[in-house]
Amino acid sequence: MAALAVDEVHKKVCIIERMIQKVVHKTNLHDHNEIRQNLEYWLSRPAEERVAAVEFYRRQVYRDIPRLQRVARVIKRQESGKENPPDIEALE
Repeated sequence: MAALAVDEVHKKVCIIERMIQKVVHKTNLHDHNEIRQNLEYWLSRPAEERVAAVEFYRRQVYRDIPRLQRVARVIKRQESGKENPPDIEALE
């Protein structure tokens, strides 16, 4: 009965080996340009996928560090001729 179990395991391993195909790319090291290949690959991907990849890598590097927020302050100036504009130091 143990020999029967070994045969079944061997059959399963053979099936798995057939499912996983080996991929081999041979290239000349002098002609190999990884930067060009990466650029061609990412340009072939949709914009949404490229943005998602950038966000994924950004989160890996920066994790959940709070990001700086831009703050803009709008100050209305009085029309010229009426009074001098308020001093900036007085607003703060």
